[in-house]
Amino acid sequence: MSSSALHTPARGTEPGSLGHERATSTGASAHETNGTRTGLASNLGDPATGGDDDAAIRAAFEEELRTSDELQADDLRRSLKARLFGKPRDPTRVGRYIIDARIGQGGMSVVYRARDPELNRVVAIKLLRGRETESARTTSRRHRRLLREAEALARLSHPNVVTVYDVGVHEDQVFIAMDLVRGTDLKRWRLDQKPGWREAVRVFIEAGKGLAAAHDADLVHRDFKPANVLIGDDGRVQVIDFGLVKRSDSSASDDHTLTRERRDTPTEVFTAPGELAGEGTVTGSAFTDDLTRAGAMLGTFAYMAPEQFTHAQVDALTDQFSFFVALYEVLYGQRPFAARSREELAYRVVEGVMVPPPKGRAIPRWLRKICLRGLSTDPRRRYPTMRAALDALERGLARRGRRALALAFTGALAATALLAFGGGKLLRGGDPCAASQHEYLDAAAVDELRGAVLGTELPYAERTWSQLERSLETLADERTRAAQITCVDRSQRRLDEHALQLRERCLADVDREVAALAGDLLDTPKTVTPDAIDRVAELPDPTRCLDDAVLARAQEALGTPRVRDARRDELTQLLREQLDAVARSERDGDYNHGLALARAATDAADNLGDTTLRARAWHLRGSLELLTGDAAAARSSHDKSARLSERFKKHPLWVRTIADRIASMALAEARLDDGAWWALEAQRAIDHLAHSGVAEGDLLASIGTLHESRGEYDKALDFQQRALQLRARSYGDEHPKVAESLSDLGALLTRLERYDEALASLQRALEIRRAAFGEQHPRVAASLNNLGALYISTGELEAAERAHQQALEIKRQTLGEHHPSVAVTRHNLGWLAHKRERYEDALTQYQAALEILERVVPDDHPDLALTLNAMGVALKRLGRLDEALVAYRRALEIRARALPEHHPQLATSHNNLGKLQLARGRPRDAADHFARALEIRERTLDAEDPGVAKALRLLGQARLESSDPAGARVVLERALALDEKNTRDGHESAEHLAETRFALARALVESGGDNGARGSDELRAAQLAQAAREFYARDPEGFSRELSAVDAWTLQR
Repeated sequence: MSSSALHTPARGTEPGSLGHERATSTGASAHETNGTRTGLASNLGDPATGGDDDAAIRAAFEEELRTSDELQADDLRRSLKARLFGKPRDPTRVGRYIIDARIGQGGMSVVYRARDPELNRVVAIKLLRGRETESARTTSRRHRRLLREAEALARLSHPNVVTVYDVGVHEDQVFIAMDLVRGTDLKRWRLDQKPGWREAVRVFIEAGKGLAAAHDADLVHRDFKPANVLIGDDGRVQVIDFGLVKRSDSSASDDHTLTRERRDTPTEVFTAPGELAGEGTVTGSAFTDDLTRAGAMLGTFAYMAPEQFTHAQVDALTDQFSFFVALYEVLYGQRPFAARSREELAYRVVEGVMVPPPKGRAIPRWLRKICLRGLSTDPRRRYPTMRAALDALERGLARRGRRALALAFTGALAATALLAFGGGKLLRGGDPCAASQHEYLDAAAVDELRGAVLGTELPYAERTWSQLERSLETLADERTRAAQITCVDRSQRRLDEHALQLRERCLADVDREVAALAGDLLDTPKTVTPDAIDRVAELPDPTRCLDDAVLARAQEALGTPRVRDARRDELTQLLREQLDAVARSERDGDYNHGLALARAATDAADNLGDTTLRARAWHLRGSLELLTGDAAAARSSHDKSARLSERFKKHPLWVRTIADRIASMALAEARLDDGAWWALEAQRAIDHLAHSGVAEGDLLASIGTLHESRGEYDKALDFQQRALQLRARSYGDEHPKVAESLSDLGALLTRLERYDEALASLQRALEIRRAAFGEQHPRVAASLNNLGALYISTGELEAAERAHQQALEIKRQTLGEHHPSVAVTRHNLGWLAHKRERYEDALTQYQAALEILERVVPDDHPDLALTLNAMGVALKRLGRLDEALVAYRRALEIRARALPEHHPQLATSHNNLGKLQLARGRPRDAADHFARALEIRERTLDAEDPGVAKALRLLGQARLESSDPAGARVVLERALALDEKNTRDGHESAEHLAETRFALARALVESGGDNGARGSDELRAAQLAQAAREFYARDPEGFSRELSAVDAWTLQR
């Protein structure tokens, strides 16, 4: 309904508008204007008028009755009775209230002006309409619910909420008696007053206080919009028309279907961007639809939140979204989302597709950021409460302009920047080029920044501020020196005007970036502090502003901007905000949402033409594409970012892009040789970076991942340890970047079977991530997954299952069912089931992992081979040998295409195929596979490594089975020497030594030899067999099969 029905507009309001009562000289009389009837029984006449035409009276009565609401119909009957019988007409009453005039109506209710005879005051009576098709039981339930909600409103006493005096039932209709406010609504106020942004924010803060009070009372408005906010003649701002209000706890209602909303109730038409349609604009029979119907979609479409369109839970955060739609509309003169149809609007709101802001609106950056947070499509990304949102608005107003404060970092530009930009003549006396660093860094701004960072209470806040302060001081020194040199060059006419202008623009870019970082930290410190060290490392290098040749080449490469200069700065700022939102989504683990924003950001950046912003946009997009499982797209995006940022090889962004490119090659594409080339390129650039520790840590970690993917584990360990040391020094021990290194290191140590060290690293990583991100974050899930893998390796299966189930639940909630990270955990759960000898369960998990991977990774991705290999093991244990062979062969084919010729995983595939062929009775084929595995092991492992001994042992056993005991003897002698040494040194299990001893015993006997050697071979064989039997006899139940084999062989001899 048109919520303005609850108030009387001040003089000057447009006459005849539905639901508005025009002020008169008495301030109380109702009248008819432009055919809109506002008084009761207005056309029937009165005996005093002398009318006596019965036909005319009857016609008038029928017409009035046909078009009247319930109270009007009742009043008509009273008037007719008085007319016919010449008696005074009884007043129309609702409860004790005497109705004076109808002042508005809508789909849910009719509003009347009335008088309270007991308290002698004028009130507004809202009469909620009934339903003709409704059963008595349903009516009773609806009455109870509406009465409870109205009573809750009546108990809510707040200066910014219209006062409810009374509630009750009148002839099966619920009524609400409330204050009759004289004034105008916010919609009309905006059009008439055209307020500045400060005044608009102050008014909305007052309205927001009313909403917050309702939320505190466990009430949700669900239809907040400008027409539902009144500004009284006394200046008081009040929220009205809680006609759609509900208790935020749906269990408080008899009807649990209230939160299940349908989209079948249009309340207004929609316009193209830039047009403004009133909420009261309707088509067809819109006002005849009942918006309070259980299950109906409630609210005014233009102000509805995404969750209202998608039938999700509606709560106080829904009101917050509507609040910011209304505020945005007043600030910018247009709504953030506009469309030509209801369906298009729903799409734009749910997907967060906003129309560009209009030109010429000088809205502060901090205010726009607050609005954008309140307009987040995901309720979790909005302010946690309405009061938190109001606090942000009030803090913004309290500061003397965010831009002025942020630019206080360039606070003494009267001494430095003004001179650098040709303003030296404005200063009198002294050396015009002698500004100092302290004049560049405003002390008050530095203090506020310190308070903002430390006030986050993040565990690494102090270390972050210490690093940030040092970096800013260094930058200030360099910026001041560059400005001084430029000032001298200008005053002494050493350069032409064009070169000086390029320098000055470069210095202005530095100032803008510093101001932007300061503004972001002050606006949203808890969001920006985690990335503050990276952000300050990526600030432009002021010394570059003195390199005239570089500046000229950059200007030439940039060419003519595609966007007009008058519009360029505004669009640049909007793009920076968009990129910040992308980075925030990545940090928060909201990868799909972040990717949608990143795609829009790359389009905007390409159109704008700023090379640095384009490089950053494509870098962020590539990172999110990798995180969402699209490796091919990530490669393309990172390549674009690398090409764009290549001219800035001294910039950390270029090194970071290359680091991510290397990680992409190692983890998602297995293009390992290309990654090595990129690593060398980036290493050359690092030597020239001012903040090398920050960028170099990322590069070292990526190179470590590259070596791990290549199977070069010792090299990988060295790089990961160096990365950890650099990151701890740069960020502090509690920072998420350190957790990233600890997690990578722990996973590598697990692979190297250094379990105690791995456990310490992985547990510490989990602690840091939980402190930084909370429990429900993909990075927390990654740590849990890695811990679970470690627990499987150490045999702690219960702990492994707990960790993996927690990881799986978090990943499914935050990443979706088909994310490649979900496949990793499902694979590990399969491994866990395998360890418990539940091979069918293991196969189920492996198949689920494979289905995900086949959807999201290339056909030759090594992860596919890993899961296929595991499936082969499970199938072999289940006796399904032919199916196992198919899985093993496909895994080997993938690895042969994707991995280097001597990668350890190729050896694993050959070993598994060899064992399977032995089981299938094909020992010669098995021997061929084991020989290839041995070749790889000898190329990649230390000569005395247990892996080499295992390869020798397997090859010897296959040769025995293929009637080649002499060939078996050669490799088994080598295996025995290694096994004895490794068992003695504690590097190998005695079980493997026993296995090798018995195999060699068989080879010695079966290889024969001359009569002289045969005796000694047989004696040695007996000794080896006996040694093996003694080991197996320690656990006769566990090694029953091995004991039987040794005993049978001994008897046979």
